[in-house]
Amino acid sequence: MGATLSSVLGTKVGRLVAVEFADPARLARMGVARFRSFAARRDVRVNVATAERLVTAARDALPTPEAAVARHVLAADLWLLAGLDGQIAAAEERIAALVPATPC
Repeated sequence: MGATLSSVLGTKVGRLVAVEFADPARLARMGVARFRSFAARRDVRVNVATAERLVTAARDALPTPEAAVARHVLAADLWLLAGLDGQIAAAEERIAALVPATPC
């Protein structure tokens, strides 16, 4: 079963992997226990089964000539996503301030 990019980036562990492990070799070297500790230090809980799947996928990933370009595109996309997250948070704050002042 495949996952869409939005479903991956919609989770804490998905975001962590996208931001910190654009190079799968780094995650593969880290291994399950160290990855779980790494995630925990960033307030992301990863169960053993999920960590095992991610590390296995990282080990199975083949390096490609386009990997550097893909990492650059991913970094740009994550930067845009962070900006959108900030705008959404600001809009939610404004809405929360306006709702109590709205007549019923």
